[in-house]
Parts: sequence; C-alpha cells; structure tokens
Amino acid sequence: MKVKLKNFWQRKNSVAKMVFKEKSRLKAFNVNEINGIIRIRNKEFLFENGWLLIDDLPKGEYEGEIEIRESSLSQNKGIIEKDANGTKEERQKLPTPSRESEYSIKINVESNKSTFLIYGREFFSYNWNLSLKPYIYPLYGPDGQVMLNPSAKDHIHHRGIFFAYGNFNCVDFWNEEDNYRTCKQVLIKEIFEGMFSAHITTVNEWLYLPSASIQNFPKGRKSDIFVKDERQITTYSTPPENRYLDVRIKFFLDDEGKKVIMGPTKEAGPLGLRVHKQMEGKENGIITNSYGAKTEQFCWGRKAHWVDYSGKIENYRPAGFTIFDNPLNLLYPCGWHVRDYGLFAPNPLFFNNYSCVIESNNPVEFNYRIFVHSGMAEENDISLKFLDYIEGIIIEG
Repeated sequence: MKVKLKNFWQRKNSVAKMVFKEKSRLKAFNVNEINGIIRIRNKEFLFENGWLLIDDLPKGEYEGEIEIRESSLSQNKGIIEKDANGTKEERQKLPTPSRESEYSIKINVESNKSTFLIYGREFFSYNWNLSLKPYIYPLYGPDGQVMLNPSAKDHIHHRGIFFAYGNFNCVDFWNEEDNYRTCKQVLIKEIFEGMFSAHITTVNEWLYLPSASIQNFPKGRKSDIFVKDERQITTYSTPPENRYLDVRIKFFLDDEGKKVIMGPTKEAGPLGLRVHKQMEGKENGIITNSYGAKTEQFCWGRKAHWVDYSGKIENYRPAGFTIFDNPLNLLYPCGWHVRDYGLFAPNPLFFNNYSCVIESNNPVEFNYRIFVHSGMAEENDISLKFLDYIEGIIIEG
C-alpha cells in the first residue's frame, strides 16, 4: 500500500489522495501522535496515535477528507543547566507546555514584531519597521542557543534571516550604505494558529527614495513604491531537535504597464541568513551541499538542491541550518551565495546570468524551507527530509 499525505498537517481539515493496493494497517507521518478520522465515500476510518486502519475498501484510488481531532505530543524534559566544568549555561528556559489552549503554536503580535512559541517555548521573532528591512531574530536552537547573528560588523545589512535583493531595475535593495532604499511592512494580511502549524502573511513595499530620508518620507506617495511583496512564514509543532520554517515571498506590482526587472547580481537571495559568529566557516562551521561538497571553496556558486551550514556554539551541542530549494522556483536547483564569514543565501539568477520580469499580470514567487537541526549535517538524513519537503510524505506498507 502507498499513501501520499502532502502537507496534511498544515491545517485541521485537509484532503489527501490515497491509493490502496491491499487492506492493511499503515503508519502515518509521525512527527506527532495524531488522532482523527478520514472520511472516504461517506465512511469514517480511525486515525489514532499515528496509525490509520483501513477496512472494507477495495483496491483503487480515493480522495479522503482528513479531520484532525487532537495531538498527543511528548513533553520536553528540560535542559542541562551546567556544562562538564560546572559552569552555568545561559540558555532559554523551557516552560512546561500549556494544555489550556487548543493550539500548540501561538503567535504573539506586538507593534513591531511577532513571536512564535511552540508549546510555550519561543522559537523565533519576526521583526518589522525596526530597521530598513524586516528580519527574523532571535531564533533559538535545539538547546536554547541563539543561532543567528543580529547585525554583522562586516555587513550591517545581514540581520538574522532576512529578505533582500540587489538588482531591481539596477537599484540595490541588498546593501544599506544610505537610507534611500528600504522595505516597509504595510499590512498583516493573515495570522493562523493551529495544532500542527502556524503562519503569518504580510504585505511589504520596497521604497526608493532618491531625494528624501526615511524619516521625512511622506506616507502614501505611490510613485516611490518600487515593487511590493507578499510573504508568508510558517512553522510546525515539531520537536526542538528538528524544526522548520517555510518561507514564501511573491513579488508583484499593482500598476498596469509598469514592470520591474530582477537582474542577476551576486548581492542577492531573495532569502538571506547570517549564522552565529561561532558557527561561521572560518571558525568551526562546516558548509555542505546536497552533492556532498564541503567548504565555501566547493559550495559557493555551485548548483545544489540544498545547502547546510552547521557548527558549534560554545557550551552547546553542534547544530545547524539547512535551506532547501524548491522545484517551483526559477532555475531550480539554484546556485548558492554561501560564505565562510557566515552568509548563507540561495541565488538563482546570478549564477545563471538570468533576468526575470515582474509585472501586474506576472508576479514572481520563491519558496524555501529552512531546517533547524541538532548535530552536524551528516547526522540528520537531510536528503530524506528534502524529499519530504518536495514530495510530501509517502507511506508504504
């Protein structure tokens, strides 16, 4: 039997196509122990503790409606507060998960940031209008360590996880030598909190201000809006050792007749990530790509389906990030702008010397997954997790 449940855990009710070759009991995707039912041809089948029992269905292909009722997750047992030398470590405390809420993931929204908490533990904060671009910082790793660099001295525009691009009609929205190019959040379009996932969707305006400072910029001057984007950041209620951020950014224009060319540039993502200083390749970090190549020398500019950046922060176990490219993206698999000094960015256009056009009837969208894991790359079956991302979950029995 083979069953494909593509991203079914993202919402409480979903539809999955199932192919049954024989009657059998199958194991479902078991990040959590899931309880619920599946309705097929007006019949209900129990989906309990991660197992699905199918009876009285002939071989064939079916559409099934999935209703998730509850999830029973194991509680985190806490953290070690002293290292081998007895020195107390400064780690984020892990509170006992609250069962009072219906949801396992909460998003606390303030005036200029949203904080994602998974069973009471802060995972990351998404900040806007605090600098020239929105960014994610802090992000807490498996042991509570902060894994990002908030603003590197060598590149002040590298803030945690960020969105930037260095060539919109030859205008640079990557670097920040002055205050004339910025990306401002103008709308929180949606906030979703669920049992298995949560996301925030925002709308942002990329502003080019050749003759005015940010502080004096009159609100609502449409002519200075260079391009817009809608972005969505999603995370899931997975264990601290294996956590995910799915990011989607869609560039678009409202004005008919206007177009913006995304040109090739080394200064690009549109997704960028700057790892903690102690995780940098010139410290103890290791860069690895999907073909097994290691170090900046053999990974920078090379096409790969994913790239991993892992290392050890003092007093903590090794941990890392993997960014997965997506087959729906332009020029997949992309080249990578990944450096020993800690920058980590997929860059599809520069390494192909390619340009694309954004118009009102032609938005351009990019999708990526960031895998936050304990241990180094070789300890995490990253290729299998990449296939889970692009193919959905396939269960065979």
